[in-house]
Amino acid sequence: MQFTPQQLVGAGRYSATTRIGNWNEDLMLEEARMKDYRAQKQKGGLGTVYRRKMEQANGRVPVSYWDDGFLRYNSYVVVEHVQTSGSLASDVWEETFTGSGEYVVSVGQRPPHATARTTFLLVGPSERSSGIVKYGDSFRLMANEALRVDLTTNSLLPPLYLRSTLKSERAMSPISSHQNVTLSPITDNSTLWVATKGDASGAEKFLATSTPISTHDNVGLVHKMTGILLHADAKYVIATDFGNETEVCCATMKNHSKSFNLHHERQGDRSADMHAKETQSPNLWRLALGSSLGAAEESRALPAPATPAIVLDLIVDALTCTSVFHVRALVHSLQAIDAKTTGLMEREDLKWTIKALESSSGKAALRDDQYDVLLSALDEGKKGLIRLTAFIDAIRGGSLSPSRMALVHDTYDGLTGAYGDVTLNVLRQAYDKGCEKPFQTIKSKPVNFLTLWTTQDPAQLVSLHEFVDVYKDVSRAIADDSMFDQLLKNAWGEMKKDPMLLEMFAVERIQNCARGLMSDTDTSVRTAALRVLRYSMINCASTAQAIKLVLILVRRLMDIDASQVPTSVVRSVVAIANHKEDNLRRVALETLRELAIANVSVVMQCNGIKTLVDCILDPTCQGILIMTANPQGLRSLVRMLEQPVGDDVKKVVLATICDIFYTHAPLDKYCFVWKGSIELLSEILHLSARLLPDQHCAMLLALPQLVATTAYSQVDYLADLQTKPPEDRLQRERAIRSSEMLAELAHAVGASSSSGGLVTRQNPLAGGAANGVHLASELLRGTNRPLHNFSMQSPRDSAREMLVYDLKVHLDNQMDDHTFRDLLMHKSRVLSGKDWFRWNWDIISELLEGPLTNPVRLSEAMKTKFFKRVSGFFRCDNSDKGYFAGLPWTPDYVPYLRPACQMYTLLLNHPEGIAFLKTDRRYSLRLYATCLLRALLRSEVEGFERWGIESLVAQLDKETSVARAALSVLEEAAESPVYLSAMIKKRPLQLVHLQAESLLLKFLSLPEGL
Repeated sequence: MQFTPQQLVGAGRYSATTRIGNWNEDLMLEEARMKDYRAQKQKGGLGTVYRRKMEQANGRVPVSYWDDGFLRYNSYVVVEHVQTSGSLASDVWEETFTGSGEYVVSVGQRPPHATARTTFLLVGPSERSSGIVKYGDSFRLMANEALRVDLTTNSLLPPLYLRSTLKSERAMSPISSHQNVTLSPITDNSTLWVATKGDASGAEKFLATSTPISTHDNVGLVHKMTGILLHADAKYVIATDFGNETEVCCATMKNHSKSFNLHHERQGDRSADMHAKETQSPNLWRLALGSSLGAAEESRALPAPATPAIVLDLIVDALTCTSVFHVRALVHSLQAIDAKTTGLMEREDLKWTIKALESSSGKAALRDDQYDVLLSALDEGKKGLIRLTAFIDAIRGGSLSPSRMALVHDTYDGLTGAYGDVTLNVLRQAYDKGCEKPFQTIKSKPVNFLTLWTTQDPAQLVSLHEFVDVYKDVSRAIADDSMFDQLLKNAWGEMKKDPMLLEMFAVERIQNCARGLMSDTDTSVRTAALRVLRYSMINCASTAQAIKLVLILVRRLMDIDASQVPTSVVRSVVAIANHKEDNLRRVALETLRELAIANVSVVMQCNGIKTLVDCILDPTCQGILIMTANPQGLRSLVRMLEQPVGDDVKKVVLATICDIFYTHAPLDKYCFVWKGSIELLSEILHLSARLLPDQHCAMLLALPQLVATTAYSQVDYLADLQTKPPEDRLQRERAIRSSEMLAELAHAVGASSSSGGLVTRQNPLAGGAANGVHLASELLRGTNRPLHNFSMQSPRDSAREMLVYDLKVHLDNQMDDHTFRDLLMHKSRVLSGKDWFRWNWDIISELLEGPLTNPVRLSEAMKTKFFKRVSGFFRCDNSDKGYFAGLPWTPDYVPYLRPACQMYTLLLNHPEGIAFLKTDRRYSLRLYATCLLRALLRSEVEGFERWGIESLVAQLDKETSVARAALSVLEEAAESPVYLSAMIKKRPLQLVHLQAESLLLKFLSLPEGL
C-alpha cells in the first residue's frame, strides 16, 4: 500500500478500491501486452520464441582458466552460491517491470557446463583496469555478451551489469523486501562491488585486504555504494521461465552472539568500518574459474562491437531502402542548416533528423546506443554538439574512386558539350526520371532529385565541384560500380561521337532520317543506321518513337525478301497482335496477314495462324473484312489446308470459308413452303388415324424420328454447348427446328404442346416423347379409338425457350459489377438478416445459376457471409441452426432443394468452394473424419498413401484435438514403410511444434528421412 505525504501526516487512507498513479496507462499497456501475446499464440510463435530463448540462454560459453587460480580482470567466471550450491543466473528477457530497462537476476541450479546465463565477465571500474583482482578492489560483474546479440540487426546490445540501489517504498526485492539487485545497462557507482574474506572474522578479515582472490576462496560480495552484502536464501523462491529459482538481493546476515566492537576498537584489534563477525552462508559466494585450458577455448561467433564506421553503414543501408537519393537528401538538409547557423548541432537534434528519414525505410530502426557510439566519436569537446561538416564528411565515406570520378567528369563534359553552360534548367531538360526504376522497390518513395542540388536558381551555373559533390552522396548508396555507371547513363543519356548533334536536331528527325537507310543495299550503311538509332535512344520519349518505327522496318524487310524474316521478329509481331489493348494491334494484324501470304511457314512456326483465325472469328474485330479486302487473303486461307496442321485447325479454316461464302436467303421465301408442309402432314395424320389399324397408327402418329431429333435440343446438351465441336451446331439448329415443327403440327391437329403438367429438365428424352405421344393420343381420340394407358406430361419449355434460357445464363455470367452487388447485397436479402423466410429465394437461385459461375464473382461472394448463411440454412444438424433439416417434407418446401443442389454443385466445381467446404467452425465433424481415416487405414484401402496421408498431414495445423487425433493415426501408419515414406515426402514441419519425437525418430529409419 502506498500513501501520499498528506496522508502520512494524518489524512485519510486509500481504500482497497482506490486507484492510484497512472493506472489507466498501466491498464492499457497490460491490454496491449495481452493482445500481442494472443497474436503470438495464434501464429504459433510463442513456442519458437521460447525455444530460441532456451538455446541462447543455455548455450555453451568459455570460462577463463589461470594456472595459479587467482582472479584477473576481464575474466569469465561462474558466481557460485555456497548455501544453495547453485550459481548466479541472469534472465535478460524478463524486465523487473515493463519499460524499466532492468532485468531479473536469480540463483539457479548449477549446469554441468558453463552457460551464457550463468557466466559473468569480471571487468574493472575503468577500461585501463588489468591484472590480478585483490580483496578490497572494485569491479563489475557483466552479463555474458552471448545474451546481448540482436538477431534482427546482427549487432551487440548494450552490456548489462549487476546493480543494486537503496531500498525505498518503490524499489525493493519482491519477496524478501530487501535491497533490490538487478541487471542494468547503467555504469555508475551502483554497479561496483568489493570482495571480502568470507571464512574469517575480525582482524583476519581486515588484514586480508590487498591479497589476491583465489577461485577456491569463499567470499562476500559487498555493494560498494551501500556497504551491504549480496544475499540469496533458499527459502525465498521465485518462478521464472527456467523453473523455480532463488531470489537475489542485498542483505547482511549476522549471528546472535556478542562481538564487543567498542572494546576491541579501543584495544586497536578492530576498526569501525569492518565486520567483526564471520560472513553467514546466505552471503557466501565463490568466483569459480575453468578447470582446464580447454574450458577457456572461444567458440562463440559474436558480431563485432559497434564502431562509428559500422553505424554509418547501417544508416546508409536504412536510408537506401527507401530511395537511392535519401543520403543526398540528408546531406542537402544538413548543408542548408549549416549555412544558416554556426555549423554546430545538438546530438539529439541530429539523431532525430536522421531518424525522420530512416523511419520510412521499413527496416529495423537503429538503437539509441548505436547512435551514441557514432555521436560520441564526433562530439569533440564532449559538450553535446556535433560539427555538421564533420558528420557530412563521415557519411560520405571519403572521396570517390578514380573510376567513378572519371564517369562523373565524362557526364559533366557531355552535358557541357551538348548544352553549353550547365544550369538547373539544362539539368531539368536533360534528366530522365526513368533512371530511378532499377533502384526502386515496393517500399520506395518518389524523391525529386533536382530539388536536392545546392543551386536552386534556374539560371545560375552548376559547377563541376557541385556536380561531383551530389554524385558523391549518391555513390555512397550504390555499392556496385556497374549500377552506378548505369544510373549516370540512364539519367543524362549516353553521349556518343558528337554530343552537339542532339542540340542541332530533334530526336524524331534523326530517327526518321535513319529509317530510310535501313533498306540500303550496302551492309555498312544499314549497320550505321542501326547504330544511329541506338545512339538516339537516350530517354523515354525517344525510345517510344523508336518502337513506332519497328513495325515499319519489319514491313520493309517483307517487301524485299519475306523468306528471310527471322522468327524472333515474327514472334514479336504475333505478341502485339494478341494484345487487344495495344494501339498497334491493327497494324500488326495487317503485317501478319501480308506475311502469311508471302511466307506462311514462318507464320505457322510462330503460332501466327491461330492469331489470325481468332481475329477473324472475333466479333469485335472486322477480321473477315480484312481477309477479303485482298483476293490473296482468301488464297492464304486455302493454302493453310495444304499445310501439315491438325484437324481442329482445318475445321476452323473450313468453317471460316463457309461463313464467307454462305448466302442467307430471305425468310419470306420459306413461309409458304413451311405452311404447306404443316398442312400436308396434318391431312396425312388424319387419314392415317381413320384408315390404319391401331398398332400401326399409334407407331406412325408418335413420329419417332422427329421426336428423337427434337430431344437433342434439351438443356443437358445446351449446358455443354461450349465444349461441343463446330459441326454439332448444325445438328442443334436442326433439333430446334424439329421441335418447333412438332409443336405447330400438334396445334394444327388440335393438340396443345403446352398442356399437361410439368416435366423436369433432367430427362432429355421426356419432352420430345411426351409431345409425340400426346399428339398421337389427340388424333386417336378424335377417331373414337381406345388408347393404351399413358400419362406422360408435356414439357414446360419448348426448344426455343431453352435456347433463350441458355442465353440468359450466359448473360448473367457476364453481369456488370453494380448489378451483381445489388443482387448480392440487397435484393437477395441474405446479408440483411438471418431470417431465411425473408430471403428472396428466386434471386438466390438466379445468382447461383448465373453470375456466381464466374470464378471472379464467386471469389467476391466468398468474402461476404452469403455462402456462410445459405450453407448454414442447409446444415444437416438437428440443433436450432439446422433450419432445413427441421422442415417437414411437404410440397411447399420441396423447391428449396434446387438452390441446395445449385450451391453445392457450384462450390464443388471451384477450388475456393472446395476450400470453403473443407472448413468448419466446429471440430466434431473434422474429428470424426480423422477417426474415419484410421478405419480406412486399417482396412488397407487402395491409394491411402497418396490421399490419406495428405489428408492427415493437413490436419496438423488446426485444432489441438484434431491435430492429436491425426498424429495418433500417423504414428499407427508409420509402422508401414510405404506410409512412412509418404509422410517423409510431405515434410510435415508441424511435427516439431507438436513435439512428436517418436514419429520424427521413425523418420530416421529410412534414408530419405535423414
